[in-house]
Amino acid sequence: MLSSKLSCVSAKHPVARHYKYLLLLATIFIVAGVITPIVDNKIILVCGFPVSGGAFVFPISFALADVITEVYGYQISRQMIWLLIFGQILCGVFIFTLIKLPAAHVVAQRDIYFNHALQPVMRIVAGGTVIIWFSTFCNIYLLSKWKILLRGRYFLMRCILSSAVGDAICTIMAVFWMYGSDVPLSKLFILMATGYLMKIAYVVVLAFPALAAVVFLKKREGVDAYDNNIKFNPFVFDVGSS
Repeated sequence: MLSSKLSCVSAKHPVARHYKYLLLLATIFIVAGVITPIVDNKIILVCGFPVSGGAFVFPISFALADVITEVYGYQISRQMIWLLIFGQILCGVFIFTLIKLPAAHVVAQRDIYFNHALQPVMRIVAGGTVIIWFSTFCNIYLLSKWKILLRGRYFLMRCILSSAVGDAICTIMAVFWMYGSDVPLSKLFILMATGYLMKIAYVVVLAFPALAAVVFLKKREGVDAYDNNIKFNPFVFDVGSS
């Protein structure tokens, strides 16, 4: 179960407190991440250029990861990323099971549409867990390290730059995984470039409400995490572990 207590990771960190907004942020973060594989197979035309549906949803997870890392610390964000990965795998198992179950004869045609729409989700989830692991951990690692280096200043810049790096990793890996066997290489690069530019535009727009959320949460929760004395081991789940 997600802990709402933050262990002491620096002199500025309270040892054990309950937070009002952490569960809400975690819920939105995980839901946005779980929805992404379902909508990622939808290709949308934006100004005549193809963009995957996930480009409109997943940046929300990145923005929330930045807010959570900035306010509550790397350890809490690490825990939420693992919960997101578990949620994606569980979603994939449910979809796979439902596709394999026999459909009622009265809705046989509808079942064909259902299977056709959701069958690619399994492939996306299979690769998506690895993609999310690399891109999101890279994002929060850079944000946390830069916070220490810059003494907590310039959140807006740190948020945009760390998300830009994470989104680049996510976009490259996701496009090759999902469309590498079906789309010509030249069109792959177009899809990659348009998707990345769309995400960056989204990141810049979301950075401003993220900054407002950070200011609000630091004031209301009375916490401002500095991850000075922890090890950034991504394979740990417990908040109190290094």
